[in-house]
Amino acid sequence: MRSLDDLLNVADPAWPLLRQEIGRASNPVDVLPPTPTTAADLHRLQVTVRSTLGAVVYETGGLLIDHGWVRLLGSGDDRLGRSLVSWNLICGLIVPGDSLLLVGDDAVGGLFAVNAGRFAGPPGEIHYFAPDSLAWDSLGLGYSEFVAFLLNGDLAEFYGNTRWDGWQAEVAAMAGHQAMSIYPPLWAKASKSGERSRRPVPLQELVGLTGALETRP
Repeated sequence: MRSLDDLLNVADPAWPLLRQEIGRASNPVDVLPPTPTTAADLHRLQVTVRSTLGAVVYETGGLLIDHGWVRLLGSGDDRLGRSLVSWNLICGLIVPGDSLLLVGDDAVGGLFAVNAGRFAGPPGEIHYFAPDSLAWDSLGLGYSEFVAFLLNGDLAEFYGNTRWDGWQAEVAAMAGHQAMSIYPPLWAKASKSGERSRRPVPLQELVGLTGALETRP
């Protein structure tokens, strides 16, 4: 285990550049303040602040992106109700040492995770669990590239027909530890997403129902 000093005392910390990128982002970003657990969380993860992941965990409580549709996890905040570390532990994952690390999620229960051996492909690559397919897919991006995509990418295109008219107001009213339970589910047929019923439920409940974290052969 590296000491906290080793994780903090690095050349070229990522936060100054990331803060500039956030300021220039084309998608709306709300930077949540870091909490008192930030140092403990960084030490638990064993990543340095030279990495983008370390910068997000140590310098922020998390990022709410595109009106809160995407939640990138940091050291936690009342608006999120969880930190990156606590969320992984809640989901029964070992930090560090599990075969994936949950780093974010979205308003419809999609999950973003760093591959640490769970999936085929390079370690460190971001995989997305899509609620409309109930499958994990590689985004072909490392964590830093993934953050850059969230800040400036076309999220409307990425989410396709998952969104509905007026989603911004509904998502803004939802707690950061919740996601929309949608019926018929997104993986089931419906003429359009606006004809589905929605209600906010704990994200942990949706994760359990979709089986996203079950180990499959």
